[in-house]
Amino acid sequence: MNKEGILQELSSGQRMIYYILSYMTLVAIAYLFYKSLIISLIFGFLSIKLEPVYESYIMQRRKEELLLQFKDFLYIISSSISVSKSMETAIKESKEGLRMMYGDGIIVKEVERMIIAIDERKYSGEEALKDMAKRADIEEIWDFVDTYSICIVTGGNIKKAILSTISILTDKMNIKRDIKALISQKQFEGKVVSAMPIVILLILNTLSPDYLEPLYTTLEGRILMTIALCSFLGSSLWIFKILNWK
Repeated sequence: MNKEGILQELSSGQRMIYYILSYMTLVAIAYLFYKSLIISLIFGFLSIKLEPVYESYIMQRRKEELLLQFKDFLYIISSSISVSKSMETAIKESKEGLRMMYGDGIIVKEVERMIIAIDERKYSGEEALKDMAKRADIEEIWDFVDTYSICIVTGGNIKKAILSTISILTDKMNIKRDIKALISQKQFEGKVVSAMPIVILLILNTLSPDYLEPLYTTLEGRILMTIALCSFLGSSLWIFKILNWK
C-alpha cells in the first residue's frame, strides 16, 4: 500500500488556508517593523520556508489523535478475539464500532485501509497492522504490532497481549495528560512572551509614533528593526518548539 493515512501531506485546502493566513500574518508583522508595503509583501513569502514547521505540528496532532483512538480499536478487537475470531475478522468487525465513536476519524480511515489490504491484497492481519504502523510511525503502535507478531510465532495469548498494550497505553496517556496540566501555565506564559514585542510596537506606534520614526526613516533604524525582527522570529520559533516538544 502507498504511504497514506496519518502521514499524508496536507490537503490542497489545508495548504491554501495555511498560505493565506501565514502570508497575511507575516506581511502584517513585517509592516509593523518596516512600514514598507513592498518589503512586507516580499517578507510574506517566508511562509514557504515555515510550512515544514506547520506541517510537523499538524502531523504531531494527528498522531496524538490516532493513538487515542487506537486504544479503543484494541478494546474492540480484543472482544472479537476473545471469542476465537481471527485478527482479520476482528479488524473488519471493528469498523462499525469505531465509526459510531469517531465518525470519519483517523482510526476509521486506517481500518478501512487495512480491510482493503486484507480483501484485495490478501494481507494477513499481521501484515495489515504492520502497514498501519509504518504509516503512523508511533512507538506504542509498533510495540503492539511487535508483541502480536511474537504471539503469532510462539503461540502466545493474543488477548492478554492486547489487554497489556491497552494498560500500557492508558498509563502513558494519563502521564502525558498530567504533564500537560503541569506545563499549561508555562505554555500560556510562553505565548504571552512571544506576543509581547508585537504588542509593544503596536502600542508605541499608536500612542507615540514620532518616538519610533527614526527607526523607520534612517539606515541605522532599518538595521536595528531588521535585527529585532530576526530576533523576534527566532525566539518565537524556539519557544514554539519548546512548548510542543515531545
